[in-house]
Amino acid sequence: MLIKKFEEVVRDIPDKVAIKTEECYLTYDCLNKYANRLGRLILNIKKNRGQTLALLLGHDEKMIIGMIGVIKAGGVYIPFDPLYPLERLKYMLEDSASKVIITNREYFRLAAKLRDSLDEGISVINIDDVGESVPAENLEIKINPDKIAYILYTSGSTGRPKGVVQNQKNIFYYTFNWIERFSVTGSDRMTLFSSFCHDGSVPDIYSVLLSGATLYPYDIKSRANISKPEEWLMKERITIWHSVPTLYRYFVNTLTGNEKFYALRLIILGGEPVREHDLMTFKKYFPYSFFGNIYGQTESTVTSIWLFSQEDNFEEVIIGEPIGDTEILIIDEEGDEADELETGEIVVASPYVSPGYLNRVEVTSKVFTRDKEVGQLYWTGDLGRLLPDGNVEILGRKDLQVKIRGFRIEPQEIETVLLQHPDISETIVIAKETAEGRTPIRGSEDHYLCLYFVSKADFKAAELRAYLSGKLPYYMIPSRFVKLEAMPLLPNGKIDRKYLDLSGTRLGTGEAYVAPETDFEVQLTAIWKEILNLDRIGVNDNFFDLGATSMHVIRLNNKLKETLGIDVPMVSIYRYFSIKSFVRYLTGGEASIPIFEEVNDRLDKEIEKSKNRLKEKYKRTRSL
Repeated sequence: MLIKKFEEVVRDIPDKVAIKTEECYLTYDCLNKYANRLGRLILNIKKNRGQTLALLLGHDEKMIIGMIGVIKAGGVYIPFDPLYPLERLKYMLEDSASKVIITNREYFRLAAKLRDSLDEGISVINIDDVGESVPAENLEIKINPDKIAYILYTSGSTGRPKGVVQNQKNIFYYTFNWIERFSVTGSDRMTLFSSFCHDGSVPDIYSVLLSGATLYPYDIKSRANISKPEEWLMKERITIWHSVPTLYRYFVNTLTGNEKFYALRLIILGGEPVREHDLMTFKKYFPYSFFGNIYGQTESTVTSIWLFSQEDNFEEVIIGEPIGDTEILIIDEEGDEADELETGEIVVASPYVSPGYLNRVEVTSKVFTRDKEVGQLYWTGDLGRLLPDGNVEILGRKDLQVKIRGFRIEPQEIETVLLQHPDISETIVIAKETAEGRTPIRGSEDHYLCLYFVSKADFKAAELRAYLSGKLPYYMIPSRFVKLEAMPLLPNGKIDRKYLDLSGTRLGTGEAYVAPETDFEVQLTAIWKEILNLDRIGVNDNFFDLGATSMHVIRLNNKLKETLGIDVPMVSIYRYFSIKSFVRYLTGGEASIPIFEEVNDRLDKEIEKSKNRLKEKYKRTRSL
């Protein structure tokens, strides 16, 4: 189903650019041939057809080659983030029973280390070594539409991540609803910011590849220059921006109002709640565009879409209309449909929700149920209410699950991991808005995790950070660590979450203060103080132990570019996280990275046609 449609696109437009990154671009024909060769290598591995395969690759065209190659071979792919700790990758490999790791030269050593740590007869395929000697013709393998295509691992409340499975029929369904609702055509150029491990990437990738458009993977952590994203958007004539609201807010905070995004016809946000301020900035900066608010989960990918124009007014931010063959229900505590304006759990009724969680029968049965009249149901855990006009407003969560920069996080998983430490007796993780001591920018709140713990031992923030970093992915590491004498309790024995802010001692970096000595260190220290809003920072202090988050990294990267003319990949800030080590890095090698240039062949009339199609479709929708 997926492959047949993709190969039809390849046949029709073989020389069209399918993927363009900072370093290279691939035509549809090249992408197809690379995937075919990889698929054949996969099939050559004994008993591999139909099995799960790990994709340990970066945020670029090679990951997409891996995805298509695995599906062509009849397999199931699992994206592995190279930044995840080894222990988490090992668990994912074991839990999924994957016997093959597909990687490249950059991550081959990590793949070999992962293979050797398990001793399970695991094979490693280096995608960079797939040569032209391997036949590049289509594999012509018949695949059942109900065949599982991928597994995405999300945070789990039990202390272990759980794998959400999705089949090809459902991907096809979500993709064509996305293409139809947003009028995606071959003239479009779409961003890809979402991690391949995040379901937000799924509609981006497949809507492009099945419509003949061009995909622009953009890896924020490794880009040399993100200080001027508007320049990249205009240079590449991007027509569709899709990201989490946090990244969008950063983007609009860099704008002056003088930019003219004539090509950009759609701003699509999802993965986190959209705020009224997001709609205000949209109206201010993007007069030629439409705004889309996407609601969905990893288990249901895209459930509903709210399309918003410059002419519209708004009172509440809503999740919009369900996509075709999907219904949104609000169910009260008694299990009945809630009345208008009554709070209840949001339940998705659709035959296209995920088949369930890998190896988690009990958990699957709790959230995936079947009703004789309505059909297949997915209980989201989100709270909402039905508005008088028939729209649905989200009100929060039933449980403690949170989303930070689009990543689903179960605080219980972090707590469970930390409680494995022999010197930690109690702990609780809270998601908060706006770091302490920093004046918030309206509409651009930066969510972060704060960890409270009880222990008789003395800890430094760096010690707890290092312990958790060995077991959890980077986005689940708390920014603040607070030590308590005892957990504050309510009369009913539950933790008094409000009192947590008034008690405890926030852990410092544990580093003795060392003042900057050189002019360069003084300049860098001043920038750090401004970014983190702190009065004193030593040259040996850890940027993240001071409370920095990934959005602070983006701000720091931009400030270095604007103030000192320093242009470095953001990943370098993660690796050299003290002023002293960062100075050594900068003085020991070339800081700037050349940006790949390509002649822009976008025809303005095609962009205008796409805008008009969306405008007409919007008018028809509003007239119903």
